[in-house]
Amino acid sequence: MIGKHKNQIIQLRAVVKAYSTGEGPFLALKDVDIDIQQGEFLGITGKSGAGKTTLLNMISGVSELTSGEVIFYGAGNGSPDTAIPIHTLNEDQLAQWRGENVGIIYQSFELMPTLSLVENVMLPPDFLGSYRPTFSKERALELLELVDIAEHAYKIPAHISGGQKQRVAIARAMVNDPALIIADEPTGNLDSVTAETIFQIFEKLVDQ
Repeated sequence: MIGKHKNQIIQLRAVVKAYSTGEGPFLALKDVDIDIQQGEFLGITGKSGAGKTTLLNMISGVSELTSGEVIFYGAGNGSPDTAIPIHTLNEDQLAQWRGENVGIIYQSFELMPTLSLVENVMLPPDFLGSYRPTFSKERALELLELVDIAEHAYKIPAHISGGQKQRVAIARAMVNDPALIIADEPTGNLDSVTAETIFQIFEKLVDQ
């Protein structure tokens, strides 16, 4: 088991990701070590094709490692008893782990077009099997209020702007109270002013 510092929730050690291509192996990540602390707001930068999305997929368990370790410490309380080596989980275990511990925000929002905003936010508890109609709706409305879009709760995504859609995506990512929120280029489709607002929302969430 790799070593842990108090308050860490994720550790990556010697993570490698290689792909097979027609021209031979392509090394997307090589010997990556990262420690992520509870309450930390961490940004990953790099040019297009540098492996940023690949790295996020390693952290979230969406893609398999070629080698290395990814360890999740659920409570962030310093106890090795909470350690989960997510690179060893099967698909069903990974889906359950992600549902309980990770909120993911995509550049393209990924909202269901026929559902209202509040219904979109209520989806993760339903997928996880923890859906309770009254509680889930109250929680969704509370989060839409937190990201300043509650007045549009019963609209469908087509009737709001890109920046507003990203606010909904943030609320949806938070609805199961995850220990870790992963955002893959969350402002890539937004103008600079709206992007700044989205980062301010992230900072507010970290402070809470």
